[in-house]
Amino acid sequence: MSSSNKVTCYTDIDTDKCDFTWVIDNVALIWNNGFRTIISPVFNVGPDNEKQFKLKLYADTKIIQGVRVNHAILFIFCEKGVPSSLSFGCKLSVSKDNVIAYKNNSISGISNGYVSELFAIPIKDMNKLISSASTVIFRCELSFSKGAQKDLLSYEFVDANEVPKLKFDSVLFDEKLSDVKLRTACGKEIPAHRVVLAAASSVFNAMFSHSMLKNNSQLVNMTDVGYEAASEMLRYIYTGSFETEELSVIADLLAAADKYQLEGLKHKCEKTLGSKLTAGNCMEILRMADKYSASSLKNKIIDFIKLRINVHLDSDDIGDMILNGTISIKMT
Repeated sequence: MSSSNKVTCYTDIDTDKCDFTWVIDNVALIWNNGFRTIISPVFNVGPDNEKQFKLKLYADTKIIQGVRVNHAILFIFCEKGVPSSLSFGCKLSVSKDNVIAYKNNSISGISNGYVSELFAIPIKDMNKLISSASTVIFRCELSFSKGAQKDLLSYEFVDANEVPKLKFDSVLFDEKLSDVKLRTACGKEIPAHRVVLAAASSVFNAMFSHSMLKNNSQLVNMTDVGYEAASEMLRYIYTGSFETEELSVIADLLAAADKYQLEGLKHKCEKTLGSKLTAGNCMEILRMADKYSASSLKNKIIDFIKLRINVHLDSDDIGDMILNGTISIKMT
């Protein structure tokens, strides 16, 4: 019997982050009076005051295709805490009247006593970024590398001798040959075939062998399964795959797979949800994985979280502590 491992590696670099918003009022008056240098207060990056920076906005000339053009230029200065050159990323945006009018992403390097340019725009274009209240708003989302690298490996066993599943795609949703209908939560009914459902699910097999056979019923009430999730569940049973990419539908599909003991579908839902993890949705998906005993998905989410917080515990311990509310996390 042959087999193989599918290995996925997750690498993350430790960073210090800072979201600094600089609101400059009456900027047009300052600009037009000829005093064209504005310096922000010093701000910290990281949990203490060891790394300190400030921004400087001023006017200078740049040579563009042999022509001197007056520019508004925004620099970042390192005041303290970076003895050698350090790389950093900056997501810069400029808001005008509560609407983002300019944005840019950049990666650069900086050290003590050194400046790095974040923004440069001709003066005539800069005037277009000043709001009706004579205000300009710079927002800098800064990420400084701390140098430490964290790696996590995820192994998945692949059975190379797995027998391909027989497909019934030609009769999927076919009214003519169906002998049962699934009534979904919204009341819509989907035609299906007992023999196909019974072969795929022990729950359907028991249902058709006992209660429905006794009552001679041709209707399965699935009042807790939405129409889209039920349709995708049938698609998987008949073809071995599903088409939806919508997170909420896949979540409903995981619940249906757990209820009707469709292990292959459950595993596929776990893999798909695991590929869609973000800092914003990982907690919701973790609770879902715990509710439906989706162990491989739960482990992947814990690995995802461990890359982003400094907690050195076993995966099960972290998962239990988060789910029980013992610890809370805020990931950046």
